[in-house]
Amino acid sequence: MDVPLEAVHRRNQLLASTALLAGTTYLAWRWLFTLSIDTLWLGLPLIVAETWALIALTSFVFEAWRRTARSVRPYRPGSRTAVLIPTYNEPIEVLRPTVLGALSVRADPSPEVWVLDDGGRDWVAAMCEELHVRYLARPVPRMHAKAGNLNHAIGEIEAELLLIVDADHVPLPHALEQTIGSCSWN
Repeated sequence: MDVPLEAVHRRNQLLASTALLAGTTYLAWRWLFTLSIDTLWLGLPLIVAETWALIALTSFVFEAWRRTARSVRPYRPGSRTAVLIPTYNEPIEVLRPTVLGALSVRADPSPEVWVLDDGGRDWVAAMCEELHVRYLARPVPRMHAKAGNLNHAIGEIEAELLLIVDADHVPLPHALEQTIGSCSWN
């Protein structure tokens, strides 16, 4: 039995409204009837924290009240894809598994894997040659940290899709499938 999305959305709005009403009622009772001058040193910080929590909940409900329907653009097989791995000073024990994970990312055709070395390290270049991935070292002066590294690389890479992976995060083979949306993968 499929429940229409609109009905689920209305149910969630009803639950959120009920939670806000209950929270407001509770706080009114707390402010009006539970504060005592004898225990103000303990009661006031607690009630302020509870009030702050209700304000945070109200803000969350306001942000999530109306959901926006978005259409997913379908993946076009044949799109050039690049997996970018910006690195600065990660050791080989951290960087190598990330590169191997990037090589396993599924796409049609297989994505190019780029290691963007912001340190110009010889061992990184040798590892990239061994693993048959592309190596790009940013020239000196290296300014603006990872953003500068990525901006330098974008001028060198010709791809329609970019998957940027931190050097200490190993991507799973389905990383693109999970981020792009409905795809037709071979």
